[in-house]
Amino acid sequence: MGTAIGGIGGAGVGLYHQLAGHSGGGPLRAPGPKGKDSALFWGADGEHVLTADDVDAMGGHGAVYAFRRALHRQGGGAIGPDVQAAYSMIGTPYSQATRHDCSGMVGRVIAGALGIPNVGLPTTVNMGQWLASLGFRPGIGGPGTISVGWYDHGGGNAGHAAMTLSDGENAEAGGSHGNFVVGAGAAGANSPQFDHHMFLPIGDLQGPPGYSAGGGFGGGAGGFGGGGIGGAGIPAGATPGTGPGGQPGYYTRDDEKVAAARERLRHLDNEIHDAEERRNELKATAKQSERDRLDHEIEHLHTERDLAQRKLEDAERGAFHPLRGGANSFGGLRFGAPLAEGFGPPAGSKA
Repeated sequence: MGTAIGGIGGAGVGLYHQLAGHSGGGPLRAPGPKGKDSALFWGADGEHVLTADDVDAMGGHGAVYAFRRALHRQGGGAIGPDVQAAYSMIGTPYSQATRHDCSGMVGRVIAGALGIPNVGLPTTVNMGQWLASLGFRPGIGGPGTISVGWYDHGGGNAGHAAMTLSDGENAEAGGSHGNFVVGAGAAGANSPQFDHHMFLPIGDLQGPPGYSAGGGFGGGAGGFGGGGIGGAGIPAGATPGTGPGGQPGYYTRDDEKVAAARERLRHLDNEIHDAEERRNELKATAKQSERDRLDHEIEHLHTERDLAQRKLEDAERGAFHPLRGGANSFGGLRFGAPLAEGFGPPAGSKA
C-alpha cells in the first residue's frame, strides 16, 4: 500500500498517515485549513463523519469521545465525575513544562472529580502524600473507586503514574503514546510496572456547586467553607485539602518561599552541570583520587537536589490550616456517606 501511495502526487508516507489509522474513529489530521477538505481517508458503509463545525459545537474532540463512549454504556448508570473530567482531556499532548505529564494529568482528573483547583499538582515524588491529603487509602480499589498506581526511582523522568477510573477504564499520559489516553492503550493502576497504589471510593460524591470560576468556593450546602471566601471558609487563593491527621482544611503558600526554593533548585542544577563537565574534561592521566572526589561531589549534589525538590513541593503546597466544621464535611464539600463508612477498604480486606 505504501508503494502505491508513494505515487499519488509524490505525497508518500505523509499521505499514508492521513489515510491509515482511523478504523476506530478519532480526529483527522490534515495539512489544510480547518474546515476545508485537504486529506484522503478510507471510510466504510454505515459510518458518519462530523464536520469541524459539528465537533466545535459539541465542545471539541474530548466531548465527541465522551458522547461515543456514552452510547456504549449498555449497563447504564451515571458517569462518575472522574470519568467526565478524564474524557474532557482526552488527546491532551504530553508536556512536563505545562504539567500535562503523567502525574500532572492524574492530579487534574482527581481535581476535576473533587471540584478543586488545579494547583499544587502532584509528582511521582510526592504522589502518596498528595493523595493521602485528599482521603486516598493504600491499595487498589474495585468498581466505583479511583485508583492510582505509580513508581518513583529518583524523581524527574525516573517515575511514572497512571490511573483506573471509577468505571474501570484506564487513563494515562505518556507511556507508549504522546498524549492523554482513556481506555484502550492506557496503562492502569494495576499495571505491573507500579509498586505504589492508592484508591478513593467515590460512592455518590457530590462536587461543590458553590464553586465559580470567577471567585472560588461560595456558600450553600455543597460549597467549600459554608461561609464563602473571606469568611469562615477557605480564603481566596487557598487550596482545599486535608491535614496529616485527615482533618479537613486548606493550604496557603508563601510566594517568597516558593521563589527561594525554585532558585535553590536552579542553583543546584547549575552546580551539577558544572561538576559533570569538570569530570568529563578530566584527562586520561588524571589521578583516580581526583575522579573519586568529583564522583562524590556529584553524588552529594544530587542528594541535595532531591531534598531541594521536596522542599519546593512543600513550599508550593503551602502551610495547612484546619477548618472548623462537621467530621463528614470537607469544609462544605459533602460525601455521600460518613467518612468511616465511605472511605477505606472493605472490612476484612487487606490493603
